[in-house]
Amino acid sequence: MTLLEKYIYADGDITKVAPERLTVEENPARLGRGRDRIDIIDLEKQEIFGFGGAFTEASAVNYKKLDSEGRRRVIEDLFGDGGLRYNFCRVCINSSDFATGEYCYTKDGDADLSTFDISRDREAVIPFIRDALAAAPDGIFLFASPWSPPGYMKTSGSMIGGKLKPEFYRPWAEYFLKFIEEYEKEGIVISAVTTQNEPGSHKWESCEWTDEELTEFTRVLSEVLSGYHREIKILCWDFNRGGMFDHASKIYAALGDRVWGAGFHWYNGVHTGELEAMHAAFPDRVLVETEFCHGLSARMYGKYRSEIIGVLDGYANAVVEWNLLLDKDGGPYHSRDIGCCSPIFRDGERVGRRNTYFQSYIYSHFIRPGARVLFTSSAYRSVRTLAVRNPDGKILVYTYNDSTRDENVTYCLGRYRWTAEAVAGLVTLYVIDR
Repeated sequence: MTLLEKYIYADGDITKVAPERLTVEENPARLGRGRDRIDIIDLEKQEIFGFGGAFTEASAVNYKKLDSEGRRRVIEDLFGDGGLRYNFCRVCINSSDFATGEYCYTKDGDADLSTFDISRDREAVIPFIRDALAAAPDGIFLFASPWSPPGYMKTSGSMIGGKLKPEFYRPWAEYFLKFIEEYEKEGIVISAVTTQNEPGSHKWESCEWTDEELTEFTRVLSEVLSGYHREIKILCWDFNRGGMFDHASKIYAALGDRVWGAGFHWYNGVHTGELEAMHAAFPDRVLVETEFCHGLSARMYGKYRSEIIGVLDGYANAVVEWNLLLDKDGGPYHSRDIGCCSPIFRDGERVGRRNTYFQSYIYSHFIRPGARVLFTSSAYRSVRTLAVRNPDGKILVYTYNDSTRDENVTYCLGRYRWTAEAVAGLVTLYVIDR
């Protein structure tokens, strides 16, 4: 076994450390000794599809305002081989709260969708996606999510609040298909959809559903999408982890394998037990973190480094943060009171990186699509662990010391062991060739 590389994330930067400073010992007689150890168990868990963010209109408008050098920098930082290498991304159907205003693709009262028109997306969103697709070395898996149907389809008569009227279940499902067809004409392949972003009533575009109503709509949607010339996968839930199991259990029981898996967010707390329950009950379904972010000053349920290591060790197949690119004030947005974080930001013609960029980078840059998570076992309550086997056979071992005390850790992998300090507050990555 050879330790090829060692990386450390600390407060806005990634440092590469010479691995020859560490001694790898092969001594099976000593492997059972010592409490201060982390075991990497060569037993595979789930596949990792990739990482990404959302092509919101807010992100696209910021991208469009940059000059050619600024746009090149954005594409390289987010999708390039030297950057985050994002390859699993979200697209909005109609407007979200991170758009410059409320919009949909049809004129008021259009039940047969004869006025369906995505020309607004051609102004900024579609060019941004095209540039990303051209640069991403692994391609980009795109899934689409709606915040609200058009107001005329709803009981509220508005894109804010209210329910979808039963007579519009099929037209709304056909609206999804229209969106997919129109994007495909632009050379952009949408491979999956979520049925509803954060079902419920919010200050911004939203739609209220009971579990029974959303199950019935998902049934109609699956029937409509099944007639397309290629498979379009469906993710249910697309809301906070807390409550996911109850909803998904009902929809899986009703619709079976017509639902690919479930999407989840992080906004109502940790709830990693929901992920474990989902995998235990439905091991053949995928789990995708479809959105997470925090405000420019808030620390919401731990930072990204803790979130990513936790959900990947908790059976998530993909990790997708929220906006890809906002301005320095976390916008533009509407119908809300505060902006959000994005990995990079625009300040005039300047493109900058936020601290969260590096928190994502240490995972997304190194973990390749098709990697498999391995089981780990730690002696520590405060030292989080993750091990991943990349498609090339190399093993990545992560530790995150989420405490105020440094720990001297012995790492054990098969017949081999090495000892190194896990510094408080830092993420450490070891790249191993067996």
